[in-house]
Amino acid sequence: MSLNTASISITLITACTVLLHKHSLYRLPFISHLIVGVIKCNN
Repeated sequence: MSLNTASISITLITACTVLLHKHSLYRLPFISHLIVGVIKCNN
């Protein structure tokens, strides 16, 4: 995948996670870990 596709995927994942867990800011480390995983898979 191109970096642009990865960026779109990360944006969608982040947006969905924020919408589902607005009240759960303690989940941010998990989100960060997920984003790193997506980047590694796409590179």
